[in-house]
Amino acid sequence: MYQIAIVEDEASIRAQLREYVRRYGEETGQQLSVQCFAGGEALLQDYDGRFDLILMDIEMPGTDGMQTARRLRELDSMVVLVFITNMAQYAIQGYAVQALDYVLKPISYLSFRMRFARALGRVEHQRNAQILLDCHDRQVRLPVRSILYVDVQQKRLCYHTEQGDYTLRGTLKSAEEQLAAYPFAKGNYWYIVNLAQVKEIALKTLRVGDVELPVSRGCRPALLAALNAYLGGTASHE
Repeated sequence: MYQIAIVEDEASIRAQLREYVRRYGEETGQQLSVQCFAGGEALLQDYDGRFDLILMDIEMPGTDGMQTARRLRELDSMVVLVFITNMAQYAIQGYAVQALDYVLKPISYLSFRMRFARALGRVEHQRNAQILLDCHDRQVRLPVRSILYVDVQQKRLCYHTEQGDYTLRGTLKSAEEQLAAYPFAKGNYWYIVNLAQVKEIALKTLRVGDVELPVSRGCRPALLAALNAYLGGTASHE
């Protein structure tokens, strides 16, 4: 079962999107639960992270789609976000809030179906990806989506996650090899970062979770290229 949110101020387009989701589920046999919201404030009120995928209009009165997405990312770094928009140039701004894709109005079912299938593929990938850590006298099964970044100090690796930190002996190279199939990139010689968790990249730093990490001049070009590939959907894990 996938939990889908539709955030759209125009009732006719909300109904159209709901029907497209229903049609997709009927065609593919997927179980899809849909909840509709007339605006960003309604979505954010008492948000509990239950949604797997959010389809959101960018141009809405009051709190628009971009404002809603910025606040949403403070609450939920992993929900898959697809923008609905009249103008493609607005969708480019979606990279700042880790939007996977966008659908242009007027919305055809063919275009919707292709992008919706891709978005559900990302949801499924995030659900299933796990790694096993050998932490001293215990083994920890860790969802990849929960990892913020991994750093190394004095031959000890630390996996910084949403649930807490896990330390073990190892090298950064070993962590890179373990996570090679997932969207991680070097920000400096001593850490790799989960691109799905990056909130912002400045000239010399990046922000992940509540932490600001330094980005070296040497790593910055490859880091930006990896992030663009990930957000643009051309990274190898897709």
